[in-house]
Amino acid sequence: MKQKKNSEQEIDMESQPRYSLIIPFTNDMRKPELLSNILTSAGERAESEILRKYTKDQAKPLIQNLHDALKKVEEIPQEKTLAIFVSLFSKKVYYFTPTKRDYMPTSFVQSKKNIF
Repeated sequence: MKQKKNSEQEIDMESQPRYSLIIPFTNDMRKPELLSNILTSAGERAESEILRKYTKDQAKPLIQNLHDALKKVEEIPQEKTLAIFVSLFSKKVYYFTPTKRDYMPTSFVQSKKNIF
């Protein structure tokens, strides 16, 4: 997908660094101190992965956006999974409830794909 920056310059959005972090809900997320530990741990793993995948110049603003997004998370609404999407241009935090299909064992979903 291409997005016009101005009439002379186009940015190819598909080639821009970006990162998605999904943190499934657990009961530990109800407690602020445990939520903080979960977010810190997820952020550290994400940062390592970003540094492996992108150059330092590309990774630095991406990591900053990730940290900014993680700071926005203060409390998880009742049993919501957390999704954080960051790019060089934006950062978004979403809360969602997985469908029942998301709770099925992976082997079941893979073997029964044609029924869904």
